[in-house]
Amino acid sequence: MVAAVRAAPAPPLQRGLPPVLDAATRVLILGSFPGVASLAARQYYAHPRNHFWPLLGALLDLPLADLTYERRLSALRARRIGLWDSIVRCARAGSADAAIRREELVEIAPGAIDRLQETLPQDFPERVYATIRAGIHSQAQRFKHTSALRAQA
Repeated sequence: MVAAVRAAPAPPLQRGLPPVLDAATRVLILGSFPGVASLAARQYYAHPRNHFWPLLGALLDLPLADLTYERRLSALRARRIGLWDSIVRCARAGSADAAIRREELVEIAPGAIDRLQETLPQDFPERVYATIRAGIHSQAQRFKHTSALRAQA
């Protein structure tokens, strides 16, 4: 008699972290979705081997890796930098981006990407804006999801 093979149950949907931004934010760093350690700690880039905080600290000339999480966020806000993820909710076993399933992208209001250009300095290079816009669109298309962002692509 052949034993029936059952597939492992699908991982449950998980909700990501709230955005760290406000009206003064001018730079938004988008990740994909928090890993297991970040979700457990309710902190962006919480895994001790994640290089995000040391790298960003080096770029900003700040000891971000040595600060408490709240002080890290305060330092970012003081520099008008925000954090968020492009996926609000998904199913994933573990922390690998390749394992993300049933993802729901952040909803960006129609035209928001186009309005991004209005907030940039007048001397901001058009080619850089075009690269940013193309990158946002390709990120949206990377996921099989219908969202306002993808609809603009």
